[in-house]
Amino acid sequence: MADKRELRINTLDRYLKTSDRLLLQTYTSCEVPLGCGGAIHRWIDPAQSLPMVLFRDFGDRKATVFLDGVECSNPRVDVTPGKHVLSIEFESSPLSLSLRLLLAYENKSNAAEKPDPKRSPVLASKDDGRWYGTTTPPRGAWQTAAEPVEGWVALRAFAKPTRAKQAYLDRRIDSAASIGLSTNPGMAWVRRVFSLDTSDEWILS
Repeated sequence: MADKRELRINTLDRYLKTSDRLLLQTYTSCEVPLGCGGAIHRWIDPAQSLPMVLFRDFGDRKATVFLDGVECSNPRVDVTPGKHVLSIEFESSPLSLSLRLLLAYENKSNAAEKPDPKRSPVLASKDDGRWYGTTTPPRGAWQTAAEPVEGWVALRAFAKPTRAKQAYLDRRIDSAASIGLSTNPGMAWVRRVFSLDTSDEWILS
């Protein structure tokens, strides 16, 4: 008599894939341009990288965000374990430097039923002495150097970025504190060195 394994060989179960090590992410047609009702699935190995989303609030001040010197043209970024440098170049403005920024693990598209609270790494702007700014044009490898850069000033608690017109902001940005620096009209630069550890609990620090 055939055992249960043999009886199930032609069922759809043989197409199912599970893993204790990999993450399955699902993106719907609302998130990626693939047609109505479509979906994209991808497996993620946390030992290689984690999918993160960048939320930012700079008010009316225009700026470009970089990760390890590469422009973040898309809010979705894959971050590898280890040390990184998040940097921002603000265009010239009469406004004082003020910002809110949040880099968070994208668990919204995780196919798991319940997100693991131990695996929800977040990096948020706050007055902790680890976010630095300057109004002097930086030189050298300021966008990639993990070591402290001379002449930069720690950003402190500041009024929220202002804008002339109301704009939609993802509510998750509210978990990030507003920090900044009183500056004269002109350009400004910001940097924050951080580490991602995915060995056990996932930690952004």
